[in-house]
Amino acid sequence: MKIYFEAELARKTTVSTAILLAVIKDEMLTAKRQRKTKTSNGRVWINFSTKRLLRLCPFWEKSNCARLLAKLCSDGYLHKECFDDNPFSTELWYAFTDKAMKLMADTNDYDLSALK
Repeated sequence: MKIYFEAELARKTTVSTAILLAVIKDEMLTAKRQRKTKTSNGRVWINFSTKRLLRLCPFWEKSNCARLLAKLCSDGYLHKECFDDNPFSTELWYAFTDKAMKLMADTNDYDLSALK
């Protein structure tokens, strides 16, 4: 699998952030085409786990995947929600923040309107 990311985005953030944002964006667009996303609060949400990220990015370890997802949330690039009514559910959904959408739009030519 080849992973493409924007060098300008990596320059403004980190290489890991640029890679992860690109992977999530691609997965989100694919999931949206397959109608496997949720729309809530005006955002497109994707179910995304560290296990799935590890399959997509086998060059990272599981602990790195969890840390990177948490860092994107704490840095204000991703929103994280659990939409399940079951209090024991660990299924997490992610959506890009306005900050991430602006950053990605400013550093590449992708049409991100499908993710709004």
